[in-house]
Amino acid sequence: MRTHIRTCVYHDSSTKGFKHGIKHKRHDCWRGEISVFQRGEDGKLHRTHRIRKRFATPEQAKEWTKTHDVSRTQQP
Repeated sequence: MRTHIRTCVYHDSSTKGFKHGIKHKRHDCWRGEISVFQRGEDGKLHRTHRIRKRFATPEQAKEWTKTHDVSRTQQP
């Protein structure tokens, strides 16, 4: 079975909810994300794992995702 690995880096600036009168940010950090997909019996890709970690800078997040980005596609 073929495994697809996708990585991304994004800025997380989510809030606790301005609707509820909370005006400060919940997060103000960068996240590195690694998603592992496998093709199911229906032929579609299904995410089997997702790993996320917070970082202070985008460079740190990119470096962390590179350690897990051995190959975009792996054969077991």
